[in-house]
Amino acid sequence: MWQLGGAEESAPITLVGGQKYYIEALHKEGTGGDNLAVAWSLDNNPPSNGDPPIDGAYLSPAGDIWATTYFDDSSWSSGTGGVGYEKSPHDLINFLGRFNISVEGNMYGNNGTCYIRIPFTVSNTNLSSMTLKVRYDDGFIAYLNGAEVARRNFTGTPQWDSTATTENPDLAAINFENIDISSHTGVLQPGNNVLAIQGLNISAADSDFLMSVELVATEISQGDVSPSATPYTGAISLDRSTQVKARVLDGTWSALNEAIFAVGPVADYLRVTEIMYHPKYTGDPNDPNTEFIELKNIGPGTLNLNLVEFTEGIHFTFPDVELAPGGHIVVVKDIAAFDALYDIQTNNINVAGRYTGSLANDGERIRLQDAIGQTIHDFEYEDDWRSITDGDGFSLTIIDPTISDPNTWSEQDSWRASVYRYGSPGWDDSGILPNPGAVVINEVMAHSYAGPDWIELHNTTGAPIDIGGWFLSDNNRDEPNLMKYRIPDGTTIPLNGYIVFYEDTDFNNPADPCCLIPFALSENGDEACLSSAVDLYGRLTGYRQVESFGPSQTNVSLGRYFKPSTGNYNFVAMASDTPWQSNDDPRVGPVVINEIMTNPHRGSLPMVLIIPSQPVRL
Repeated sequence: MWQLGGAEESAPITLVGGQKYYIEALHKEGTGGDNLAVAWSLDNNPPSNGDPPIDGAYLSPAGDIWATTYFDDSSWSSGTGGVGYEKSPHDLINFLGRFNISVEGNMYGNNGTCYIRIPFTVSNTNLSSMTLKVRYDDGFIAYLNGAEVARRNFTGTPQWDSTATTENPDLAAINFENIDISSHTGVLQPGNNVLAIQGLNISAADSDFLMSVELVATEISQGDVSPSATPYTGAISLDRSTQVKARVLDGTWSALNEAIFAVGPVADYLRVTEIMYHPKYTGDPNDPNTEFIELKNIGPGTLNLNLVEFTEGIHFTFPDVELAPGGHIVVVKDIAAFDALYDIQTNNINVAGRYTGSLANDGERIRLQDAIGQTIHDFEYEDDWRSITDGDGFSLTIIDPTISDPNTWSEQDSWRASVYRYGSPGWDDSGILPNPGAVVINEVMAHSYAGPDWIELHNTTGAPIDIGGWFLSDNNRDEPNLMKYRIPDGTTIPLNGYIVFYEDTDFNNPADPCCLIPFALSENGDEACLSSAVDLYGRLTGYRQVESFGPSQTNVSLGRYFKPSTGNYNFVAMASDTPWQSNDDPRVGPVVINEIMTNPHRGSLPMVLIIPSQPVRL
């Protein structure tokens, strides 16, 4: 028998706040009594058998995503009316006629729990009262948009196979119990909502079961006092950003006064960290849209995001949700499509909701503000910043979200492509690959008569970089073409160092096992491509550099040259070829354009002055 503290118990594992953890259990036997139990301890003492999960600040709240509005229930059985079964139809009191959906085959002898979801729409959430009417045998837990609003005959944390702790007699079960849940009217939202019920039988072997519910609400009429209104008796403390509405009742109501009060340093510590603006295009115009924007709390304390709002690019107002230090949260274009690709529940992705509008594939402005309209972000992304984020399936990811100046979000050098295809919503993929510009195609020889052609790479950083498993190619069209020459495992470029790959011994050498598809550089113009290694699924990861170049003269290399006037590097002919070392100056002459007159005086002609450095046949 397995016992806590026996040989099967693992050593304690210290958990870091804000970090997500997953447990993978591997059972050796195909059958038998293998078990897995996990307990949490805050005091470094061994946990006692049966310790419950810890909610709140230390661990994510217990509960299931099935009760939320964005859960995909398309595979569930559906119908209208009550849910139940009756094994004793001849009893004086029975449930026949009180349910339309029979769950006898699923529940009887198998499980004492039944999950029920009832979607509905609301046009006006300004309600004076709300009542949950329930006929139940034998207990239940009710959720409205994922928030618990009522329970009967059950205590503790429900599990997937929980049963009622007390039996509800059949005579009581056939009559509706009216439960006032007016205090939960604020959970409702305009549009789509869901009432979720975990129905509980007294046991899986019980002969009958019944769950039948109605939700009845009354709109506030002129002159009524809302049940959620707070009578003013003194100072009111706010623990989150809140829109406050107030009237004075003195026989008649005064005019409505309202204001929004912002609470917490949201503008200082909330940052946009990832943008999936152009998901991978497959050629099918009906592909589901998996756009998303990820945000992160970079501060030392929990942030309440209530009333934080995207106002440009997309439109979304955050609900009353808290974000732990170091935590991520995403807003998405299509929750069902996003869940199908990323599996929200399994990967524990914190989804705030669905935004309206779409992210432009060619770049656009994004503006994020706090509850009182103070700007958090106002920047414009461009689709040519990182080419593989524009339809190749990679997301645009901020390199350093802790930078204090939010204006840097408008700069290309602040962004990189995600490490993996489809991005990393809900987690940080930094540190896996070098940042853009760390490894560059520094110089190429594409027209050599004195020896083989070659490609030189340069590490621009102050630390060694392992490029083992990376790829070289002369074709940027698609993934197979980018994977022509696989750089040998263990290949490292030293800090600020260089490495050269040659046509005859490396990338055009069929005898080299790393040469997957032999290629050569064309003297008439070509491109050199560098790609980072593949992931576990055989797909290229997100470091990519491509240098395109035109025709080259015999024995003249082309390389990177920094042009101070533009702040950019140009790939130009070099004065001399310099493999394994820094580049020479660019080749100049023998003919140079020395002066251009573009706007001459009236009566004069435009002029270009050409000065040769030696006699030249023109």
